[in-house]
Amino acid sequence: MSTTDGTETDASATRTRSSDKDPRDRQIVAALAKGLEVLRCFERPGEELTVSEIARRVGLTQPTAWRLSHTLVEHGYLVRSVDGAALHVGMPAVMLGYAAVRGLSLLSLAQPGMRDVTRRTSLTTTLAMCHSEEMLSIQQVDGEVVVTEFQSGWRTSLTSTTSGLAVLARMNEADRKESMQRLRDRDLDAWPRREERILSGIAQLERDGFVRRDDIAGGRYAAVGVAIVEHQHHVNGMSRRYWGLSCGGPQALLHRTQLELAGEELILLQNFLQSALDIRAGLTP
Repeated sequence: MSTTDGTETDASATRTRSSDKDPRDRQIVAALAKGLEVLRCFERPGEELTVSEIARRVGLTQPTAWRLSHTLVEHGYLVRSVDGAALHVGMPAVMLGYAAVRGLSLLSLAQPGMRDVTRRTSLTTTLAMCHSEEMLSIQQVDGEVVVTEFQSGWRTSLTSTTSGLAVLARMNEADRKESMQRLRDRDLDAWPRREERILSGIAQLERDGFVRRDDIAGGRYAAVGVAIVEHQHHVNGMSRRYWGLSCGGPQALLHRTQLELAGEELILLQNFLQSALDIRAGLTP
């Protein structure tokens, strides 16, 4: 985990364990609280951890971590890897996640992940919704430097932001063709430049999994972006709503690898949110 100065810290040093919240609360079952903290270690899809890694993250002794993990394995909440060296989440834990996902909005699902991305990168993370040919900022988690020009609630053209370009790149062919035609009709003189951005964004998304721009606001800001598709059921069928996630900051303060790390973090968050939305829409068995 990265601190604001970019140094690495032990995850157990910054995680607030539920068993530590109020040691005077006699109603808390300490062993259960520690077991839940073990499950919370598995933050990313497909993540596998050894007992030693779990002990370090939760701040437990090796024997305690082993007993808790063994108990979770016996009840199916954790499963041993093929070689037996590591553990990953089991179906009972996954089903609890499915139940939670069905009752939460995208904003509620995204906020914890956005905070994690900002914590790991020190950059500002933004969730924006596509509306017509514009992106509307819905939620923002500020990084080390507060970008006053781009506070929550901003609205701008699809082709002016990384999240908008990611949305265009993620759209199905029919939706993209319609959006591009409207953008062209809105400003014929600006269209060649905008079309070039769109085509570049499509190529970047296919190659890297995210879109990057280093020339935002005249080159003062840089950011990476990904897109999410929300399928919504209606009486007459199903429609699509597109969302964009971006992460960035002032160009002058960015480290060389900071945006690449941000892009990787956004892909992980995108995969989680897309799976959650597909489950809620009934697109996943």
